Amino acid sequence: MSCGNDIDLITYADPIPVVYGIICPKDSIHEITLKRSFICENNIPLYSSNPDSNYYPNAQIFLETRVQSGEIIQRTEMFKYELPPRETDMFVSSPNYVYRCLKKDLIVTTNGKKELRYALTIHIPDQNKTIIAESIIPPLSMSGITPNPGSEGIKLDLFSSRPQKFSWRISLDFYVEFETKVNFLEERNGKWEEASISHFKKYNHADTKARGAEVIVNGDWFYPMLGGKIEDDPEVTSRKFMSIDFILKTADANFYDYFFYEHYLTDLSTNTFTNIVDGLGIFIAYNKAEWLGYSLNQRSLDHLALGKYTKHLNFTRWD
Repeated sequence: MSCGNDIDLITYADPIPVVYGIICPKDSIHEITLKRSFICENNIPLYSSNPDSNYYPNAQIFLETRVQSGEIIQRTEMFKYELPPRETDMFVSSPNYVYRCLKKDLIVTTNGKKELRYALTIHIPDQNKTIIAESIIPPLSMSGITPNPGSEGIKLDLFSSRPQKFSWRISLDFYVEFETKVNFLEERNGKWEEASISHFKKYNHADTKARGAEVIVNGDWFYPMLGGKIEDDPEVTSRKFMSIDFILKTADANFYDYFFYEHYLTDLSTNTFTNIVDGLGIFIAYNKAEWLGYSLNQRSLDHLALGKYTKHLNFTRWD
């Protein structure tokens, strides 16, 4: 008698729950995705296109607001919701299920309690299994943000000696992302269509010893950024600037760890990141401050239309 050394790669094992949920207390709808892994001997396209291979039919999902001690402030159930079919080469396109609850069903502030958390609990009856995840809700009121979030837009002078500046205090507990979104119209075949581009600056909580960060909005930065972001399109005959939105997002530090593993590690790496207990994926809470509807003064619009970085984009000189 001898010992066998063959490795069996296709023996059945329980499916692994895979969770994706990035939620903000300011959003009107909270949404997560729950799927499952599967094992098959052959014909992977057939298995992957079968809804039974992708979803748990009887999963029960609850979202809770908790304080740091673990005390539950409020609890609500998330219900299955079918989205329109998604575009996919292999995996099932329809049904396209997510789980949702409404903002009004979950509070995010309590009397004098500073730190709140979202806690996710998923029970899977078919496997008699419960998976959990938790994420801190970043408190924007502690971020030292100026100007005040929600400020209405003004006309920016990108050549001013005192340019528009956004600044905030850095916390080692959170990941920060600052988005500049430029909204404009594009003319194709005599019809105007809405378009936009976004530029992101990312601040890793662990990569800096500075106590604060800032974004300065001036022409030296804005025009090269915009000229590099908008792709040349021969079908677009002209463009018209509409507005600029600025959005500061602050997330649980786990988001950066997930982002790093997903975007920077090579295919040869065996490491992965998850904050799902007894499952895989990511569950993160983030918060945001917004400054919407900024416009440009005439001098800045003229340079947008005629300057060396953006002239080829055919922006008009009027607002």
